[in-house]
Amino acid sequence: MTGGLLEKAKQKIDDDEEGAFSATGDSENPDFKKESKILDGEPSGGGGGLLSKAASGEEKDPTDKPILLYAAAGSLLACMVLIYFMYLIEIPFIGVLVLILLIGSGYIASLHVSQTKNDGGSLTRAQWGTLVVSYLLLAAIPYVGAMNFGGSILMTFDELDEQSDTVTLTLRHSAGLFGSEFTGDNVDVTVSQDGSETWSETVNVAMTSGGEGNTGTITLAIADFYSMNAQRVKSFTGTGAPVMEDHPYTVCVDVDGASGCTDLPIFELTRSVTDVDELAAGYDDGSEDDGQGGTDCEGNHESCIDYIEIQGWVGEGSASTDSNTIPSRIRGVYQINMTFAFEDGTPTIDYATISVVGTVATWDDDLCGSGPMTIGDTTTEFFFPCGGDNRFDNDDALEPGYGCYTLTVSASQGGEDVASSSSHYEYTEESDEGEDEFGNPAGTYYWEEFNAVDSC
Repeated sequence: MTGGLLEKAKQKIDDDEEGAFSATGDSENPDFKKESKILDGEPSGGGGGLLSKAASGEEKDPTDKPILLYAAAGSLLACMVLIYFMYLIEIPFIGVLVLILLIGSGYIASLHVSQTKNDGGSLTRAQWGTLVVSYLLLAAIPYVGAMNFGGSILMTFDELDEQSDTVTLTLRHSAGLFGSEFTGDNVDVTVSQDGSETWSETVNVAMTSGGEGNTGTITLAIADFYSMNAQRVKSFTGTGAPVMEDHPYTVCVDVDGASGCTDLPIFELTRSVTDVDELAAGYDDGSEDDGQGGTDCEGNHESCIDYIEIQGWVGEGSASTDSNTIPSRIRGVYQINMTFAFEDGTPTIDYATISVVGTVATWDDDLCGSGPMTIGDTTTEFFFPCGGDNRFDNDDALEPGYGCYTLTVSASQGGEDVASSSSHYEYTEESDEGEDEFGNPAGTYYWEEFNAVDSC
């Protein structure tokens, strides 16, 4: 009886399987049954089906990039570079900023570990410990590498005082692990330019401790070390503009075997005049009809020279190429003189001395008045002012009449002439034979010209 029941149950199972697969027309293919079970997610050998794996996202795209890993590595590298050069960076709270960046990099790294190792879950204590220790060790490498065990000196430029003509520098001293703290004493200071020493002296420095560490100041008189311009003409462009080359002054300080150096500003220490240029130009007011068929020029001239303007340039230049170039600006203490003389040597304009301090120029002329202007602030070009503008009237500048005139501009420093330049101009009356509208002679007409010439 038992055997009968088992046989009936077995027969029932076989009938059900045949009915299920006959609908697909593949009831005779046992392999198809197995594949169908695998695709439908039924277990085979203890594993899930292919469809269930695909649906659960377990299969990874081999082209995926570990973006979080790259971000963590890049930010960590940036932290290491900042830590190594942190003693040179004068940004407030730079240490706090670097620490925040380091923590952010570690957080990004934890996200990478969470996604790749823990399927999005939280990190274990062991993983956190490994991550923190790794970051501390990597951050310590540049910190130790930049450490000076015997102490270090950092020199920085602070300010240049035009009134006292001095430069002030800030000295920062670090004792290091095995060095002693410098609390203030005599230090050796050397100033050099292009590798050549221009001044050296022992200077007493007082140090103070504060939020910026152990610091002190050194003040140097520019006159003590200044020798030549810190910026000089190297060449010229096709338009005559100078191409400059830097020759900075370098200040070095030695303290207990440690040394620090810094360069001083370039423009502020370019203060020697080496070149001046000048130009005079004549202008007609625009002769108007006098109501009687002529003009307001004397002698019935068609046009006349009513006034001249005198232009100058002063600064750093090169005499060898002076004809087609203008000097570069400087910032110094110097004087400018200008004369405009007739061919017999009689000055028609003897302008008052212009005194320049830095870039501010002042003068007081009997004929043209007084006032300030700037020279060298943005350009070396300037005009000699007269009567509220730049006009020197014909009655004064060209009073002797037609002939050759010489314009001379010179500069001096410390009571000595350092640069001078002259140019020549011919003031003439010109004439030509005129014709009427029919081509018939209409008499002689005249006009005036003021032109540059090679010599008088």
